Amino acid sequence: MANSGKGILLAIVVLAVAGIAYLTLSDRVGPDEGAEGTIGVTDQHQAEKTRYYEDLNKLKDLSTDKIQALGTISAKFESAPTEAQKMLEQHGWSKKEFDKMVEAVRTDDELNKVFEAGRKLASQP
Repeated sequence: MANSGKGILLAIVVLAVAGIAYLTLSDRVGPDEGAEGTIGVTDQHQAEKTRYYEDLNKLKDLSTDKIQALGTISAKFESAPTEAQKMLEQHGWSKKEFDKMVEAVRTDDELNKVFEAGRKLASQP
C-alpha cells in the first residue's frame, strides 16, 4: 500500500515537471495575441458605469423645482411641443439631457411623485 501511494505521488510530480518544462520550452506561458481586446471592453464598461454614477449624482442635485419643471415640460411635449422645446432652452437642457433626467427620475419613487405633480400642474387649465 505504501509503495502504491508513493508511486502515484511520483507520477504526479513527473507529470507536473513535464508540463512545466513543456510550457517553458514552447513559450506558451502567457495569453495569445488578441487578449488586448478584452481590456478595451473592460475599459469601455467602466467608462459607462462611471457616466451612469455621474448622472445619478447630478440627479440627486436636482431641486424639487427642477424635477417639477421636468414634469411640466414632459406634459408640454404632449400638448405643445414647440413650447416644450422653448422651456428646455430656458433651462439650458438638450432633449437628450432631458430624456436622461426623466428616465432617471422615473426610477426613483419619491422623485417620480414630484415629477408627476409637475405634469399635473401643466395639464390643468
